[in-house]
Amino acid sequence: MKGKKIIVCCAILIWLLLICGCGGGSGGSTSITHPAESVARPNIQTITVYFILGEEITPVQRKVESASAKEALLALLEGPNSEEKDRGFTTSIPEGTSLLSYKVGNGVATADFSREILSYGGGSARVQAILGQIEKTILANEKNAEKVEVLVNKVPADEALQP
Repeated sequence: MKGKKIIVCCAILIWLLLICGCGGGSGGSTSITHPAESVARPNIQTITVYFILGEEITPVQRKVESASAKEALLALLEGPNSEEKDRGFTTSIPEGTSLLSYKVGNGVATADFSREILSYGGGSARVQAILGQIEKTILANEKNAEKVEVLVNKVPADEALQP
């Protein structure tokens, strides 16, 4: 009697292993999934941010999880990362500047920046560099924009940013 129980238990165990190990006994191939494969991987995308290299406004590619013009503007405001600095990239946008709002409508992208952008120190070349970095960054990343409007605390940049 004891021997029959062992045989029955072994038979049940083998049957369970076959069902679980072979995809439900369907005769298909067995696939082993590693824990790392089952974790959702982010969809890495590219944005273009414009910094200064020498005297030129130059594009830099950045890898991000969510590519958008707003994400690119936030990256622009962070400034060049250490690798980009090592390659000679700088920014004309003053440190501490933040993005107050960003919207797109009727082909116009409007970006409103905080008053910190006014602490650039003056000069028409500096104003052109600031606006150039912002406009090029938006147009490179915003497919629905044909024109860019830059504001400083709701005031048009051509009034707020004086050389």
